Amino acid sequence: MEIKLILHEFNTIKGRLPKKAIEAAISQKSEITPHLLELLQNLLEDPEGFIGYEDRMDYVFALYLLSYFREKSAYDLILKIAQLSEDTLEMVLGDIITEGLPRFLISTFNGDINSLKQLIENPNLNRWSRSEGLNCLIGLVAEKRLSRGEVINYWRSLFADKSLLEDKDFTTDLANMAYDLFACE
Repeated sequence: MEIKLILHEFNTIKGRLPKKAIEAAISQKSEITPHLLELLQNLLEDPEGFIGYEDRMDYVFALYLLSYFREKSAYDLILKIAQLSEDTLEMVLGDIITEGLPRFLISTFNGDINSLKQLIENPNLNRWSRSEGLNCLIGLVAEKRLSRGEVINYWRSLFADKSLLEDKDFTTDLANMAYDLFACE
């Protein structure tokens, strides 16, 4: 199946999973990856243009496939998507924010922990993006890409930051993530 047809199948969902298009995309990983990255870049450049098209799922397939491919060049794009305005992000991703965002970030993680920390620490961003950024850290520990001690020390710094702790939702999420990592210390 040609790349153009694969992308068309992803963009015109009619109540069915385009299994053949997904299989074709996976079998043509190196050829389709630039197109998937371009979809995410287009989403960032004009997120409003992606809203209101219920059948338009190409960017969602791009997120999942790039994560499946463990494409490190997608990491920065995914972080930028997570930082879209709250309303726009909700319209574009909906429940995928909490269901997929940590997986996308873990799978594409390129070693840039500081960009992830900026997402987590920015009180002006979507609460769920920030929470899933914290959740991502647990996944990176589980995959042994970050040390448990490094994450716990970082969380200690967050617990010590009074301006961050003014946000009760953030404080609750941080406490829950510490519990999930068994960070009794």
